[in-house]
Amino acid sequence: MNRPAAQETLVRAWRAYDRYDERRGTLRVWLYRDVLCWTARETAGLLDATVASVNSALQRARATMRAAAPDPDPGAERLAPSSRPERREG
Repeated sequence: MNRPAAQETLVRAWRAYDRYDERRGTLRVWLYRDVLCWTARETAGLLDATVASVNSALQRARATMRAAAPDPDPGAERLAPSSRPERREG
C-alpha cells in the first residue's frame, strides 16, 4: 500500500472511531497536525473548527503527551519540527 493510501485509510478509520468519543479531540488534532503533517487550516476545515481552536487543542495534546512520556534518552537523536518530512500532495 502506498503512503497516501495508507494515510487515507488511517484517517478514515480514525474518523469512524473518533465519532464515538468526543473527549479525544486533542488527540485527534495531534494526529492530523503532527502525524499526518496537515496544516491548521486543513485540520480546522476537516473538524469544522476554527484555526485558533485547533492550535489550542494541539498545545494541550502536546502538553499531555510530554507529561505522560517517560524521560527521554539523553543520547537519542531528536527530530526538529523543521526537519519533519514534508506532506506530499497527490
